[in-house]
Amino acid sequence: MKPQLKKLPYKAIKVQGWLKNQLLLQAQGLSGNIQNLFLDVGSSSAWLGGKGEAWERGPYYLDGIVPLAFLLNDKPLLKTVFFWVEKILESKNSQVGFGPLRNNDYWPRMVVQKALISFYRTTSDKRIIPFLLDYYKFMSNEINKHPLYFWAAARSLEGAEAMFEVYQETGQKFVLELMEKLYGYGYDWSEYFSDFKFLRPTSKYISRPLIKTGKYLFEPIDNLIKNSQKIPPKKTPAQIERFNNFGLVKNLMLTHGVNIAMAYKYPLYYGVLKERDDLIQLAKKGYQTVMKYHGLCVGLHSSDEHIMGVDAAGGVELCTVMEQAYTFEEGLRLTKDNFYADLVEYIVFNAMPATFTQDMTAHQYVQQPNQIAADRKPRQFFDTNREANIFGVEPNYGCCAANMHQGFPKYAENLAYTDGERLYFLVYAPCEIVTDQAKIIENTAYPFDDKIRFEVIEAKDLKAVFRIPKFCQEAYHNDKKIDIKDKDKIELVLNSNDIVELRLEDEIRAFSSPDGSLSFRKNNLLFCMPLEWKERYVRGQRPYHYREYIRTNDGYNYSPIIEKGKPIIKDKISRRVGRVPFDREKPPLEYVVSARAIENWKIKYNSLPSPPKNPILSEERDIRLVPYGCSYLRVAQFADLRKERFE
Repeated sequence: MKPQLKKLPYKAIKVQGWLKNQLLLQAQGLSGNIQNLFLDVGSSSAWLGGKGEAWERGPYYLDGIVPLAFLLNDKPLLKTVFFWVEKILESKNSQVGFGPLRNNDYWPRMVVQKALISFYRTTSDKRIIPFLLDYYKFMSNEINKHPLYFWAAARSLEGAEAMFEVYQETGQKFVLELMEKLYGYGYDWSEYFSDFKFLRPTSKYISRPLIKTGKYLFEPIDNLIKNSQKIPPKKTPAQIERFNNFGLVKNLMLTHGVNIAMAYKYPLYYGVLKERDDLIQLAKKGYQTVMKYHGLCVGLHSSDEHIMGVDAAGGVELCTVMEQAYTFEEGLRLTKDNFYADLVEYIVFNAMPATFTQDMTAHQYVQQPNQIAADRKPRQFFDTNREANIFGVEPNYGCCAANMHQGFPKYAENLAYTDGERLYFLVYAPCEIVTDQAKIIENTAYPFDDKIRFEVIEAKDLKAVFRIPKFCQEAYHNDKKIDIKDKDKIELVLNSNDIVELRLEDEIRAFSSPDGSLSFRKNNLLFCMPLEWKERYVRGQRPYHYREYIRTNDGYNYSPIIEKGKPIIKDKISRRVGRVPFDREKPPLEYVVSARAIENWKIKYNSLPSPPKNPILSEERDIRLVPYGCSYLRVAQFADLRKERFE
């Protein structure tokens, strides 16, 4: 198996600027307080010895707060992290390996593996590797007798990052053999992406009334089972195989948006394991194929909870945002491919902040690219309740309340890698990197600014690799211009007092979305037309209350006029990025552009669908374009109003 890039310990990454402010908001908001607001990740969690939820929610929470606590050196959060880790290490047993005895599912333990290996990366706690190695021995003995069931079968390689790390630390080949077994017992995502069959919305394959009726009848029973204190019997291989391959179950798993977001990396993991380039490339092909039939302008497939086509009113679940960002971070770490770097940045700079309030005290379950309201009115979503679109602590389902914490911190942990000889800078944000060989400051307000400047404080003949973004215009090393034509990376030798600067495109451009609509981007920052809003209190204690955002104007049906692939800009306003980076009222960047009203663009099912292919144009006026993450209500997929079409 070829060597992989390694993440740096958290103590080597000192976040700065807007990213530090975002992490502070997160720690001061839901991430630092949710244990008292949502007991499934607090004292009632079975993972902490309580009598509450024993499945994925505790592990999800730990997976996110480990990097957040260490990156900020936040003492209360660090205390929480160490408490969780101690409880998990103490929970080792012979029945399920570790964790609550009344849950024998492999799936949540895959998430714990990720959290523990992150914890180990900075603490070097000598108990972690042997603990994981013992669990892998347990799995190796159990997997043939009790194969992957239901969600675990859909998410078979979610623990692969930890498994690779344990193998590299110990050289124990049975860990890789176990990975191969897990891949074989899971759903065949390689075949899925090679021959993608779900070309239409999930509602064409699965009856929505059937799902809603089934949930109504069986959710109370499911909740009783989850809250039961009894130890359930383990199913036989024949029972598991029969259930996993039952038509409805299999279709639900293979159209589930979060499963797909995770699964893009499984052919990649297996390709790295077996040194098969065809599978490594299949990870990219899989994403491109799904996006063709279900893609939205935010760089993600529709996911409300299931893939539902390319309509701009489609929902995108928060868990999908988080898991797809992690998937592409892993893709970048394993391949060094700029394809993944651009996608990681695009998700983190746009869909990720949009799914939270600007102070990160509440979140949505699903966001919409064209979101003209965030309220409890019914929408066309496949499998959500009427609170999926509002902001709160746990609107709709609690999985996103548990899983929301990993997004920004995991982006930060990927700001620099090492291969043992070189440092790699492949995604960008303000930070300081301190290793035994170097101290380097990345001084930038990117993505809100067009310059990324590296100041080398200490280094001697250090090899460093920098990604050249596809929209990079110029690169300099100590004021000497570097030839970047046809290059996606540059390797430099750095010494103290060196300066490396990347200068990016300063223009906003139109891009096509899979539905034929147009969206607007400046580098990896997506723009939208913000709609005027007012907040309406629903319930709960401020500032962690549930709330709706209601549109206060009717000017939603406008699209920018396009000349030579760009909007007609009347004005540009730049503001200093402040304590709240994705400020809804004073965004760091906004444009005033010329637009036309479209008479035949109408609201449907309380949502604004994709614009008509043949728009009927009406009045002209100026509209604002702001970063997508700086909006509660917005239009982000517009009609194609290239001027030449109408002259």
